[in-house]
Order: sequence, then structure tokens, then C-alpha cells
Amino acid sequence: MQNLKYQIKYINPGLLSWASEDIEQLPDILMEDEKIIHIIDGVYEDTAVLLFSTDQRMIFKGQGIDFVDVIPLERIVSIQYMSSAGIVEVETEEKIFKLNKSDANLAQQFCKAVNVFLKKEEADELSKDSIFELLERLGKLKESGILTPEEFTEQKLKLLDKL
Repeated sequence: MQNLKYQIKYINPGLLSWASEDIEQLPDILMEDEKIIHIIDGVYEDTAVLLFSTDQRMIFKGQGIDFVDVIPLERIVSIQYMSSAGIVEVETEEKIFKLNKSDANLAQQFCKAVNVFLKKEEADELSKDSIFELLERLGKLKESGILTPEEFTEQKLKLLDKL
């Protein structure tokens, strides 16, 4: 659970403060080796949800209610943020899923992260400055007890390899 909280805090730190009850349910939803790529919140079919993309699937988790909808990543044809409508649109061969009322910047980051993972978009190279900023954030997470020293070292080495 601690590792999940670290992943979420790194991706979308605001969620930990108000969606903690739903986040506590994640170990029951995620598979043991599943890693979160990105997470945002919004409204899906008139239900307030958290939308998780993992390395295996996309999960709509209702906030405060027992609602879960899952899309395996291999079924996703496209994912995009439609800024004019303020909608994240996830298209499969069978259906188009629409998430609205999400923060525009986070929605764009979400779509980009998923597309990079799906290899439908090239990843931006991290600049040295952004790597150092990420290292500073990691240090703060370790100091606040969110990261264990081992988790900190592991993530630090990954970032230093990119220099």
C-alpha cells in the first residue's frame, strides 16, 4: 500500500488528501504486480470516478461507491484529451468511454502518459534540470516518510541513469 501511495503522490499528489478512502481500496482492485502509470479524477456516466491507467489496464473506480469498470490496455484503439469539450476520450473497438470535469493539465498528462506507454506517442527526453527537480521531490518524499530508503534509492538510480 505504501508503494501505491508513493506512486499516486508522485503522479497526482492532490488525490491523497481527499480520495484517501477510495485509494485505500486499491489493493483489492489492482493485481499484485500492477503498476500505476497515471491517475486522474472526473465524471464518467454521471458518476464521480478516479481513472487509473496501469501497465495492464485502465480502471474507472467510483468515488465513495462500489463501482468499477475495466478496460484491458490491448483493447484501447486511441486515447486523447479533447480540450474544446474538456473530455478524455478512450476508444476501444466496442465503445467510446468519456471522462469529463477533469483538470485540463492532468487530463493532458494522463493521455500523454498512456499513449507513451502504449507506444502511440514518443516520450519527451527529460532535461537535466527536470531530472534534478525530480530528485529533489524524491528526497522530500523520503524525508516525509512516504518513501522508504530502499524505494528512494531505487527511484534515484533510475533517474540518475537518465543523465
